[in-house]
Amino acid sequence: MLAAGAVGGLGGTFVAPVARRSAREEPLLLAALGTVAVAGLAGAVWFGTPAVVLASAVVGLGATGGRQAFDSFVQHAAPDADRGRAFARFETRFQLAWVLGALLAVVWQPTGRGGLAALGGAMAGTGAWYVVGLRSAGRLGGLWTAVAGAGRPPPDVVDVLLQDARDALATGAASRAVAGSLAAAEVLLVRIARMGRDVGGDSPVEAARGDVRRLWGVLASGDPVTAEHAGRAVEVAGRLEQLLGPTGDR
Repeated sequence: MLAAGAVGGLGGTFVAPVARRSAREEPLLLAALGTVAVAGLAGAVWFGTPAVVLASAVVGLGATGGRQAFDSFVQHAAPDADRGRAFARFETRFQLAWVLGALLAVVWQPTGRGGLAALGGAMAGTGAWYVVGLRSAGRLGGLWTAVAGAGRPPPDVVDVLLQDARDALATGAASRAVAGSLAAAEVLLVRIARMGRDVGGDSPVEAARGDVRRLWGVLASGDPVTAEHAGRAVEVAGRLEQLLGPTGDR
């Protein structure tokens, strides 16, 4: 069982980065909770050495994969100024959860079947709680879209950058919002030039290009990046997207 848990944890180290290339963190976290829940409940029903060994491996896989998905989520979702504080806060909660889990096992002293049933039930309940949290945060639709879109062509880079910039603007991560918007704007400027719509002079494209240069200068200066800068960057990128039009070369 110890070896199976170690192998599962090692497997999660390799599986999580590969899965992250084609899926967002939310479905990966839900998959980690769901697989452990299924393994625990199945192990309780078909209790025996093979079931326990398999459950140990799945717990290791789910714990490592879920932790990497969570760390990735905090990296890009937490505001720049609060990222370190967020990691410290959640790491403390994780350690307290480990202590509480160990204490319950010592006090309760469950049978093997009872322990697996408790594990599966706890993870199933946690998964349901997580879905409710996603719904209250307005991210449940994005989760189902990510799951339904598995195997489809990847989304356009401009759409991804702009969506991330808008999310960053909503959460107060002004620097990330500006950087993402300007990266999207640069891609759009290249596409506009390729299609011959960049006529220079006093055109709207040239005006937007000037705004992009000024905002890059704000980032490079090291001065504080404000919500006003972020809103302006998102607006400039959106204006360029409209100028390119729905038939733009993607």
